[in-house]
Amino acid sequence: MRRGCDRWIRGAGLLTGGLCLAAAVTTAHPRVSPVPEPAWPVKLTPDLREWVATSEPELEVLVRFRPGSEMATSSEIAPGAPERVRWIRETGEDLSREYQPFGVTVVSRFEYLPLVHLRVPTIMLEALAADPRVASLEPIRVLHAMRQNGKAMLEVPAVHALGLDGAGVSVAVLDTGVDYRHPELAPGGTDAAAKTVKLWDAIGNDDDPMDENGHGTSVAGIIAGSVDGVAPKARIVAVRVLNAQGSSQSSSIMVGLDKVIASVVAGNPFNIRAVNLSLGGLHRQYWPPNAGTCDDIVPSYKDAFDTLTNLGVAVFVAAGNDGCSTGVAIPACVSNAVAVGAVHNTYAYRGRAFSDLSCGGSCEDVPANIKQISCYSNSGDKLAVWAPAHNTVTPTLQPASGQPGTMTYAFGGTSAAAPYVAGVAALLAGAHPAAGPRAIRDAITSTGEPITDARNSLVRNLVNAPAALQRLEQPCDAPSAPTSISVHPGTVCKLQKFTIAWAPVAGATSYTLEIANTADFADSSFFDTGETSLTLLNDDPADTVIFLRLRSNVACGSSAWSNLLTMRYEVQCGQPVGHTARRRLGSR
Repeated sequence: MRRGCDRWIRGAGLLTGGLCLAAAVTTAHPRVSPVPEPAWPVKLTPDLREWVATSEPELEVLVRFRPGSEMATSSEIAPGAPERVRWIRETGEDLSREYQPFGVTVVSRFEYLPLVHLRVPTIMLEALAADPRVASLEPIRVLHAMRQNGKAMLEVPAVHALGLDGAGVSVAVLDTGVDYRHPELAPGGTDAAAKTVKLWDAIGNDDDPMDENGHGTSVAGIIAGSVDGVAPKARIVAVRVLNAQGSSQSSSIMVGLDKVIASVVAGNPFNIRAVNLSLGGLHRQYWPPNAGTCDDIVPSYKDAFDTLTNLGVAVFVAAGNDGCSTGVAIPACVSNAVAVGAVHNTYAYRGRAFSDLSCGGSCEDVPANIKQISCYSNSGDKLAVWAPAHNTVTPTLQPASGQPGTMTYAFGGTSAAAPYVAGVAALLAGAHPAAGPRAIRDAITSTGEPITDARNSLVRNLVNAPAALQRLEQPCDAPSAPTSISVHPGTVCKLQKFTIAWAPVAGATSYTLEIANTADFADSSFFDTGETSLTLLNDDPADTVIFLRLRSNVACGSSAWSNLLTMRYEVQCGQPVGHTARRRLGSR
């Protein structure tokens, strides 16, 4: 389905800003006015404001761009559209050139994410944040790798018995790299014969993501090792974002995500359907962790994960190994990430002890029972599912000489749990190529065995591959279409707010409004909401008739469209009212 741009604007205070993800539209369509400029301190994430107060002479920050009028009226705003790529490049170049005389230097640039990584004198942060081209600034963070085979627990062999093995699907692994010399992950390359696609090394800034740690190789082996992986015929797309010590700055991870987006936008030659990040971290004051999402703390991750999801790629992230029961680590806490926690997949009579945990110092599971939640696993309302970890048998680094095919028998942590789920996603995507990331996520998270975390009474499902496959194959029990729809006022003028309201639909989890200037909705805009009303305004240069319709949604599908509604739009009346914020549009 084609999507229009965000020429329609939600009313004051309803949304945060963002570019739409849409197909190309013609210049005859209604225009979006630039987003009003917020006060500069609001653009600094809370932890960056704290860091500024420490009087460090300079800081490294990710600067996220705010679209101006040239992008608001652009006819090409899809993630890979030339106009968007040009805007990202030119905005970064302009900011770098203009602030360079004041001591601001460029550390790295991005092609598809609207970001630039800068080193900025602290005294220049206010001026940079006040720049109307800047949407937000966030500090560079240091993240780390989250350190009897779990396939049986997930009942993966039952899916393999159906002839499903992930063939034709790739999973991008953003980690310490992948040892593509290992027999289960060889050969490495970029051609059709490569088991491991060598996409990028964001640490060495080259195209050879060889692992120097072993963590990423073990993660990749769980997903798609040719002998014992969850999806043994799937391919791994290797992106090195962590160094030999298993750590990295968030800017390197952004570079890796940008490279994955670039590959998908360029026709997705490797058919990347999932991304795995077995890494993360906490912030002592602002994300220790908390309940809910961390979208406002790490808006760059929010943008990247939203872009991937709208391009058809699901994102799986380790919940973290800090022993916290109040929330999950960054970036698992981002709203569009599938956060994966860990349960023991083997029995240990003497139990297992874990130390150096951010929440509580140490913990032990005595005895450690099968399917028991690992005491080190982070947990909270943002957690999506449980998966096996600990004593996982998976590939590790090849020795310089000697017998090939070295394995580790003690890989564990939520770093192991996340790739088990990413592997299941690869199986589902291979079985049903048309299934989108939201449907795959629903199939995985809504099935399986419920397991309760005694620390916080949280109940989440232990992933079950056959049940997820069955869920994906079931006819969707779609809700009925919305009724009792009203539009007020029935005639509006330029930048005058209007509200669409409707009756709640039983079972619906969200609603989608489609709005256009033609009755055939040949080129339209979409808005999602969990409420039963939306407030919008328009900036069309000419009088027109506005056409609207609604549908209700559940995780597995949507209703038919409602009856068509119309309203009049007249340019010559009223004045702009209130502040506005643009709506991010996604694929349907």
